[in-house]
Amino acid sequence: GYGTPLFYGNLAAAFPAALFALGLPLLACWKINAVLVTLLAALSCFACARAMLKDDFAAFLMSVVFVFSGYFAADVLFRATLGEMTSFIFIPAAFLGLHGILRGPKKVWPLLPAALSLILYCHLISALITAFGLLLYALSNAGEFFHRPKKLLLVAASAGLFLLLSAFSILPMLEQLSSASFLATDGSSASTFGTLLERAMPWWSLASDVNIPVNVLIGDSSGSWIPNGLGLAFPLMLFAAVFFGKRAKPRQTLPALVLCTLTLLVCSKLFPWQIGFLQSALGVIQFPWRFLLLAVFFLALYAGEFAAATKTADMGNGIFGNLESSAAQLDSKKKPRAARTVCTLFIIFSLFSFVMTAAP
Repeated sequence: GYGTPLFYGNLAAAFPAALFALGLPLLACWKINAVLVTLLAALSCFACARAMLKDDFAAFLMSVVFVFSGYFAADVLFRATLGEMTSFIFIPAAFLGLHGILRGPKKVWPLLPAALSLILYCHLISALITAFGLLLYALSNAGEFFHRPKKLLLVAASAGLFLLLSAFSILPMLEQLSSASFLATDGSSASTFGTLLERAMPWWSLASDVNIPVNVLIGDSSGSWIPNGLGLAFPLMLFAAVFFGKRAKPRQTLPALVLCTLTLLVCSKLFPWQIGFLQSALGVIQFPWRFLLLAVFFLALYAGEFAAATKTADMGNGIFGNLESSAAQLDSKKKPRAARTVCTLFIIFSLFSFVMTAAP
């Protein structure tokens, strides 16, 4: 019933459709595509994280937390959302492009408009949510623009290139919206089947891995479905930030923590979804928990940045430990061991979330 390809691009359907045209069974086409998307999302996240963090293990950790998340599992194995799950391939590239503008290397900035355009051709709502996440990331690094205002020129160039690359989708959509009202875009459809407030997640479900099997009723008469939350990896992130303090380089890791927490709260009833204009303006997103897309990415980014920050400190302790007193050496060994434990737990908790969603 979607207005494809007017409002929903067909890019994500191209490969499985080609397999089906070759004569493969429909279910086999879906399974092959799901495996391919998962692999490409993992490789894309690893490559982009490696360019951002300059650390192989940190990139590996970020990729694991991002792809083996409960929300990605829900998209692939539970909701079968072809467009949104394919967007996972391009989201890291979009953030790498913006990261290149903010902190370098500048040569990767074209990834921002290119990746965002590909997300748009996969899934319109995911593109809107990703653009919101990019805005938050830019604001969290606003100081870079004050120090070097010329970076705004690259942002403007990115916006212009995005409009050019996505014109095939955006212009027909704007033409239609200017002359007609669509139930799917004016918020009325969402109000009919459940408002954003009714479909938001309860506060206690944000870090839960059992929302799906419990079949939680969230307040409306139909008992709207909600996905699992971020799982145990979210409180682990908060613990790591407090326990390691300055050693985790908060100037580097704090923005990801704050943005993860903020976007997770937007998924919930703690956010003031009851404000009238939000329903009419944002009803098109249908479900507030779609912002888990951003919460998962920022959680993965924090895990990667934490690994990169603590590994650098660990190397220093290991090389120069013989210059310290024996008591200081003993203390220096505890922190690296604790940091490695936290990184291992990020992997374990992410895999646990994936399994709990895949097999409720």
